[in-house]
Amino acid sequence: MTKFAPPRQELIFRLVLSILALALLVFALSQRSVSSAAGVEMVAAAVLFFGGTIGWTLWRLFKSKTPFNKRSESRSSASDRSSQP
Repeated sequence: MTKFAPPRQELIFRLVLSILALALLVFALSQRSVSSAAGVEMVAAAVLFFGGTIGWTLWRLFKSKTPFNKRSESRSSASDRSSQP
């Protein structure tokens, strides 16, 4: 990953939150249908946003081959190296 990439824990948080948001949207749509064009547009925007977030997050998680517990070690060792002359 690059120097400014989000940590793995944040990516997992984004993934879980996006899945929960899409599940809430599906539940809301099952209880009440969308009958106006504005409602369809809002549902489409939510699906694109959360679906895109899920796709991007999964791509970043699978792109990084670093194990979950090794992320903190690699970040701390990088800061140790910068303090040395």
